[in-house]
Amino acid sequence: MSQQPHDLLKAIVQATQQQDYPDLKVDDYFEIFAAQQVLKKCNFDQDFNEIESGIVGGSDDGGVDGFYLFVNRRLIREDTDLSIFKGQQLNIEIIVLQAKNKNSFEESVPQKMTSFMEECLRLGASEEQAKTLYSQGLRDAVERFHKLYEDSLTMKPTLSISYFHVAHSNDVHQKVKTRGQILVDKTKQHFPTVKCNYIPVTGSDLVTLFHQQPRSEEHT
Repeated sequence: MSQQPHDLLKAIVQATQQQDYPDLKVDDYFEIFAAQQVLKKCNFDQDFNEIESGIVGGSDDGGVDGFYLFVNRRLIREDTDLSIFKGQQLNIEIIVLQAKNKNSFEESVPQKMTSFMEECLRLGASEEQAKTLYSQGLRDAVERFHKLYEDSLTMKPTLSISYFHVAHSNDVHQKVKTRGQILVDKTKQHFPTVKCNYIPVTGSDLVTLFHQQPRSEEHT
């Protein structure tokens, strides 16, 4: 990423932080900013409260800053009544996000996502191990997914899992891409019918997404 676009992104982040979250540390705000742009990229239009609800970064986050669960294009939160989906054909979408407020893509990010998938996200993962390794908030979010997915298996739900790796840089090293492909391959081993992607979101992507108007979804 040339210096000019990098400086532009830094200016955008600084300006929007001062406007919307002046009391947050810049790294913490960048998680919210990145989540907002990623959700926009996925054609979801969520308000700040909804975006914040999926931010799980902090101690014991296992390399996951954001975890968003959508069912039939509806965001599932801790207070969502899951019984409303009983008997429905479900389209389940999971967005996993790691945002690095730095000018490089790190190989450790897809590696940590792979560990999270195997130790927490997959069905049958050890609850005791997950309890030791991952925060309560992240485990609660994953548990909501497990309950929905397992309860709807007879209805043959569709499942999509997208891992987003966000940074300022435009340069994604081949090692990082290879780690991302390993993450996708291992996810498919545990969820054979899943549609799965590892998606680096570059600094230029963030600038473009920031200037893009969100496409509001109509929910029935």
